Amino acid sequence: MQVKEAVAKARNFLIDVFEDEKLSNIRLEEIVFDDTKDVWRVTFSMMRPVAPTTSSVLADSFAASSAAVLGRTMQQSYKTVLVPDNGIGRLSIEIRYVATE
Repeated sequence: MQVKEAVAKARNFLIDVFEDEKLSNIRLEEIVFDDTKDVWRVTFSMMRPVAPTTSSVLADSFAASSAAVLGRTMQQSYKTVLVPDNGIGRLSIEIRYVATE
């Protein structure tokens, strides 16, 4: 599979899975081919609605709390989509944590 095809599949999958969240500003951040698993790891950043502060993930909870205090309704999020190189396996999505300064 060529890189552009992997990116297109990843973007379409991400949009489909999160269709009820009304994602915006979806941007390609990085692409890595994982030789050990034969998958493309395609990372996107996006703006998502602020999650409830009862999130079980501390990073998401902190981001949501900070956004709420600042009066924001959207927060930036990062997701990595795994696309099998053979084109026939299942796609999956991982949370991509980014260090904050």
